Amino acid sequence: MISQQQHSTDHLKYSHNQMLELKHYLPYENSIASFITLPKASVYSRVKSVKDAGFDSFELMENDLPDIMDDLPRFKKYLDDIGLKISIFQPFRDLEGSWNGFENRLASFSKRLDVMKVLDIDLILVCSNCQLPKSEIPQSAFVEQLQIASDLALGKGIKIAYEALSWGTYISKFEQNWEIVKLVNRPNLGICIDSFHLFIHGSKLDIIDEMAGKIFFVQLSDSMKLKMPKLIDHARNFRYLPGQGSFDIAELVKKIHDVGYDGPMSLECFCRPFKSFNDLGYVSREALASLYNVQLDLIKDGGIQADIPRQLNFQNCHVKGFKSSRQHIVFKNPNADLDLEILVTPADTFKTRHYLFQYGMFLDCFKEYEPLDKDIRKSITFHCSRLTFNSLLIYIKSVLGLKEENNKNSYFGLPEYKTFTNGVVSINLECDDNQMPLKSFF
Repeated sequence: MISQQQHSTDHLKYSHNQMLELKHYLPYENSIASFITLPKASVYSRVKSVKDAGFDSFELMENDLPDIMDDLPRFKKYLDDIGLKISIFQPFRDLEGSWNGFENRLASFSKRLDVMKVLDIDLILVCSNCQLPKSEIPQSAFVEQLQIASDLALGKGIKIAYEALSWGTYISKFEQNWEIVKLVNRPNLGICIDSFHLFIHGSKLDIIDEMAGKIFFVQLSDSMKLKMPKLIDHARNFRYLPGQGSFDIAELVKKIHDVGYDGPMSLECFCRPFKSFNDLGYVSREALASLYNVQLDLIKDGGIQADIPRQLNFQNCHVKGFKSSRQHIVFKNPNADLDLEILVTPADTFKTRHYLFQYGMFLDCFKEYEPLDKDIRKSITFHCSRLTFNSLLIYIKSVLGLKEENNKNSYFGLPEYKTFTNGVVSINLECDDNQMPLKSFF
């Protein structure tokens, strides 16, 4: 029996190393929130997995500080030695909105800025207050307090990225977030665009057209709308990698690019499967692949002009059914709800694996909550060669952990058709011995 850790480590080496060769074609620095990978591991272990995967930087989080506060210079030297930057410190919570206790919160904020100076971090994420009383609070209180905080940070050479938490007491929506940033009107205060908080309230993307020069940070995650009692539970458990949900991440990234954003493109994906997965390297590599895929999609759609080698040109990718050849990955969906033709490149091997991983990630979600998005698919069928069929059997059983529901063998006793399910979501795998084997599927 191949263990989850063994398989997830081995089968990614080929395609991941190829994928890294695309790095100098990408427009953005790739970053990630440190707690995406196994939260219980030490910050040193998580940082190393992020670096080994190929990230340029990471988000240092408040929960990381207990591991490093005793010797901040040692941690800074470690990062310098391995060549990894810190893109942002986050989050600083519940700063604004109430004058009661504001001086104490401002003093704590100042201490965090001092920690940042030691670690050479010049950007802090301040998220909207979610601990305020329900009584009415004037908008002027938010504006004035953020002006005071911005002036304090400016004196220390630090910028603030203000983010509306989707469950914030007063500032919870993207439009409110932008309104506050404009009213504060400080050069070192801008907006943090978090795709989850934006899409979960149905905010429109057109407002981004006004934000040139004021987008200070971008955090991507994907999800879908669920019937859940608390939004915070959704955000902490079901935020997946870009491409694994129903949010229009591609259009968001194009909007951000079109207004001239040139900072890091970061991931903040909090989900239960990642928290319990015992292979830091696997999670980090999958995360980086999702960021590469987002940026390569931007190139493919003509948003960026890049001198890409002919064999990596995505202009030939177009929507139609999968078909068999040495250049195309072989999948067919009889329900016509997942039709796509893609060239076999390092990025595309990620896409094929991504479809499977998407269903594995959603299994945990579908057990408890009903998806509200009509286009969320609960079944997918893969037609593939014998070689790919055998690889997928191992992947589905060991990595996704699905149980076999039914199967059919050929005349010679070879597996021909298998269905895997958790009772809600199913993957159908059908072997076609006439299909070309796909050597570099993993």
